Parts: sequence; C-alpha cells; structure tokens
Amino acid sequence: MEASITFKGVGKTISNEILLANLSFGVEKGSTFVLIGGNGSGKTLVLKLLVGLIEKDVGSVYVNGKDVSTRSIETRTICGYMPQIINLDDQMTVFENLSIYAQLYGLNSLKAKKVCIHWAEILDFSNLLYTLPKNLSYGNQRKILFARSL
Repeated sequence: MEASITFKGVGKTISNEILLANLSFGVEKGSTFVLIGGNGSGKTLVLKLLVGLIEKDVGSVYVNGKDVSTRSIETRTICGYMPQIINLDDQMTVFENLSIYAQLYGLNSLKAKKVCIHWAEILDFSNLLYTLPKNLSYGNQRKILFARSL
C-alpha cells in the first residue's frame, strides 16, 4: 500500500525538553488513522509538524511522497490545521481572515475570494463575511476556523 503520511525518525526538542524522539509511522492512503495520547504527549506537535507550522529538528515528514520541509507550498495545499484557540485577527473581517490564509497557501486573490465565498455558503456564514470576528459567537468563530483550515 502507498503511504499518504510518513514520519521517519522525527525528533523535536523545545527548551531543552525532548518532545519527540525517533518518531516513525506511516498512514496508508485511504485508511483511517487516530492519534491518541494524554495531555502534553505531543499530539498537537505531530499535527503542527505535519502541516509545516513547526520545523522538526531531525528526521523527515512526507505528505503524498512530498517532503514537508522542502515542498511546503505543495503539502500545505492538501493539509489543513484548526487550532484549539481562536486565533482570528480581530482587526480584519471574516472575509479578510479567510482570504489572506487562502493566498498564503498559494491561491491568487480571485481564486481565494471564490473559495471563501464557497465555504461561507456551505457552512452557512455568508452573512458574517464582513463582520469582525470579535463580534461573533464562539460557535461562529470555530466555524470560521474550520473554513480556514479547509
């Protein structure tokens, strides 16, 4: 079987604390994979390494055979990450928050606009696109974060 996600000998240290040591695993294409562990065990760290938000110290991370470190734009277009905390920019509208992320992930401004409108319609928040996130309910803020991750 072909692996869609591969970690090979990945290690990460932060503030002299070893968080991951020689982590290796593969997720087969088309399979379901669950990452389970206690608080502070590194689950979020693994996800951040996968999407390229944090750089590993050693080892390799691949998404569909592409190295996350050297082909980050390609891998970011197929991976999304939704943080636990609300980290939307309260100085920008919902549309601007979504659009800037779409552009950071390689879409031109016209395509970014279309994608933002598409997900706003699908997730039923079109009426909130020109609202500041700080004026939204927690549930709507989470919905915006979900759209951003997509």
